Amino acid sequence: MTIYVNGSSVETVAANLQELHAQLQLPQMVGMALNSKVIPRTEWTTTMLADGDKLVIIKVACGG
Repeated sequence: MTIYVNGSSVETVAANLQELHAQLQLPQMVGMALNSKVIPRTEWTTTMLADGDKLVIIKVACGG
């Protein structure tokens, strides 16, 4: 299926956000918003992906 990650199309066989996180080899400290809704890390394994979904990945940074 094709999903859109930060505006770029990505082909994936990942069924949920946790599998996509592993497939994309993302760092641990990221946040994800699926179709404009922030998804808590505790829900990544139960949040299923569908063709055409739009995902925004936000890298967490410290600072002031």
